[in-house]
Amino acid sequence: MWDVLRKAAAGNDYFADLGRPARVAAAVALAPFALLFAVAAVVSPLGAVINAVRGDWQIAWINLASAVGAALFAFPFCWFELRLIRGRKAANGVTVLPTWLVRTLLLVFIGPLLLGLAALLGMQAYIAARGGDGTLAALWAAWSVGTALSLVRAVRTSLRLRDRPADDAA
Repeated sequence: MWDVLRKAAAGNDYFADLGRPARVAAAVALAPFALLFAVAAVVSPLGAVINAVRGDWQIAWINLASAVGAALFAFPFCWFELRLIRGRKAANGVTVLPTWLVRTLLLVFIGPLLLGLAALLGMQAYIAARGGDGTLAALWAAWSVGTALSLVRAVRTSLRLRDRPADDAA
């Protein structure tokens, strides 16, 4: 029984190779977003030129700013799309994204998001417990703890990644 619980607590290997079908499915799912932002980055400057010719400089600057914003999304989306399609792995030999990018996304985006969610769920557990509903409070608390443990598991897994594959020949 304890082995089953240990396996459940260990969770999935977040960076396991899922194979070509999963990579192609991810590429297909990402393609509309990459295309949308790429088209917006190309078309928005045209709107800026048209509005500048009309003399509406305020709208022209807004069009230009939206083009820059769209390009900030388009470049990484298209880059990631190409890596998915080609099946090219990072220098660590495991992930499609470089190790530094995985850790940065975890630290800057996913970490705070999961911590905030865990805190929100913990507050819901507290409110349910104060209201006298022990069952609901236990469910909220379990969800909160599970969310926090997911973050811990993701951090531990990302720390196991190496920037370069280990050299077994040495």
